[in-house]
Amino acid sequence: MTAFALGGLNKAAQQPPHRNQDWTQVRISTTVEVRYPSGYSYPAIVDEKSPDSRIVWVLSNNGHGRKMYCNWDGVELVP
Repeated sequence: MTAFALGGLNKAAQQPPHRNQDWTQVRISTTVEVRYPSGYSYPAIVDEKSPDSRIVWVLSNNGHGRKMYCNWDGVELVP
């Protein structure tokens, strides 16, 4: 059975694989550690946030450039 069975997405396809992060307290221009579920992490500065704090853009301190993360991606932003 595919994810589009019965005319829509099945429950497994609709569920995010990770718990949503609460980024309401993350402030623009602060330094955070970006942590991936795999354990990889890097330092970055919070560049911008969506009004509801569900999407955050960071500028890495180690040459990775600007990246966007959603709070359901499984990425943690640690002050």
